[in-house]
Amino acid sequence: MILKLAFDAPQLIATNTDRRPAAAMLLLDHISKTNYGQGYVNEIENTGIEIQHNTSTGKPLEFVTMEGAPPLDVAHTQWVASVLRWTYDIKPGMTRRNLLKVYTEEGGLSTRTQRTYVLKGCPYIKVDVKFLPVGNTQDGLTQDPNDKIQEISKPYLDYSIMD
Repeated sequence: MILKLAFDAPQLIATNTDRRPAAAMLLLDHISKTNYGQGYVNEIENTGIEIQHNTSTGKPLEFVTMEGAPPLDVAHTQWVASVLRWTYDIKPGMTRRNLLKVYTEEGGLSTRTQRTYVLKGCPYIKVDVKFLPVGNTQDGLTQDPNDKIQEISKPYLDYSIMD
């Protein structure tokens, strides 16, 4: 965010020698390779593209819309980006307990080893999760908070299932 804001007003760059964001690009590349950056790969790549564009053209990157399409709603876009960040905090190997800090159970058919969850911050954002049972593995229905996440889908949008 700091790097993005630093390059948001490229028209303020007075000399051409200041238009080479080598240090900023090196920092973005380093962050993308750390544990912290793993959940933000797309955001890091987009920031790099925007910095390269802004410094090479001297103009901010403009959003393009199709003719007749509504303009991009920046506030909603930022909100969706912040909500999506929550979804990348949960990874295989973590427990059901970790998952339930960010998600809650969705209605519909499920088993101990497979279930759909909805994001607490927006019930239309969902993930499908497969678990490795821990403890009493013979019980196919009773969920254990220590069950390990084996696989988690990418987040997707869908209406709520109520039952």
